[in-house]
Amino acid sequence: MVHRYHVCAAALVGALLGLLVLSPAAALASAPLYHNQPAPATPFPTPSPLASATPTASVSATPFPTPPPLQSVTPSASASATQFPTPSPVSSGTPVPTPPGSPTLMPANCIDLIRNGGFEWDGDWQLGWDPLSPFYNSNAAFVVSGARSMAQGAVGQAPVTTPAYSSIRQDVTLPAWATSAAITFWYYPMSNAAAGGLNRQELILLDPLAFDETVAILWQVTENGQQWIQHPSINLDDYIGRTLSVYFNARNAGDGTWTGMYLDDVSLLACGPAVVTLTPTAVVLPVTVPANGGNTGTGGEHIVVTPSAGETVISVSPSTTTSGDVPIAPTASHGETNDQPRSESPSFFDRLGGNLDTTAVLIGLGVAAFLIVLGIVWWFRRRDSRESHDAQDTYDGSQGA
Repeated sequence: MVHRYHVCAAALVGALLGLLVLSPAAALASAPLYHNQPAPATPFPTPSPLASATPTASVSATPFPTPPPLQSVTPSASASATQFPTPSPVSSGTPVPTPPGSPTLMPANCIDLIRNGGFEWDGDWQLGWDPLSPFYNSNAAFVVSGARSMAQGAVGQAPVTTPAYSSIRQDVTLPAWATSAAITFWYYPMSNAAAGGLNRQELILLDPLAFDETVAILWQVTENGQQWIQHPSINLDDYIGRTLSVYFNARNAGDGTWTGMYLDDVSLLACGPAVVTLTPTAVVLPVTVPANGGNTGTGGEHIVVTPSAGETVISVSPSTTTSGDVPIAPTASHGETNDQPRSESPSFFDRLGGNLDTTAVLIGLGVAAFLIVLGIVWWFRRRDSRESHDAQDTYDGSQGA
């Protein structure tokens, strides 16, 4: 029974020492907090009228001397400026026809899928390797627009005795969003072969994803116009969503005839839904303002004002001014309003953390834990000592017996 009292006493001593260390925290925790609460607002003092200052007589400054008047200079006849001649109006005559291949404005809802359609630089087209290889032409006599065109086949009009292809190609993907697609081009044909044979100018669609399988023959002729011709648009709506190769070729059968062409301004337009341009219109809303310049009066009369065209209402807020009270400066409200920050009830740990240093709290908790551990160790030592004494007494009793 004595040992149990010792254990209880040790535990009480540890608890009392812990309370002594943490007592400042409890004392500070009981103090009310004001730093989380909004400070009571003090109304703005009514500004005192400014005292009227009595003007004093200003010291007259010494005037600057008046500069002498400038002499008027009369221009001489030799100094007269030469007048530019008035341009004579251009006489209205026969309108000049638009040259072939002049740029055409593209609709806003369309895109051109062909790159370098005017052949102005070396690139974007794959040129075939054959005895009559195509080449970029810079002879202005065979150009529609820009500085260059593409020459294919026997443009030199020399007999061809070896079968030859003279082809160019470009891969394009017709977008799935397009609602229409069409291709157009300018060509300058030349040939002395009979129509219907293997000597021809042609445009073919190939499938690059299926080993260049022929998808469609869009154009195939044997012509000798030897002038620029714009081919009408060829509809490609059936191929929207697919990747295809646009293939132009000037083919010679090798029978001693010649066939060739110049090509320029190739364009493949893919068009989507029409673009709708929305014109913003101003919405005029009626604004309710107090009557009599801000005083609602006893009846609370209001006037509905509708802004006219061209006027802009910056902000509108309801009037809460009572009769005869027109504030000059804003006053603070003594009651709780919606724009005040929300205040929460602080817990004990919030109070403790806001009033005590973190180091002091940790020291107090450490001392309390040490005392508790010390009491537990002391209890175990006392228990072991008691069991040892009991065992010794039992042994001594058995020896005496």
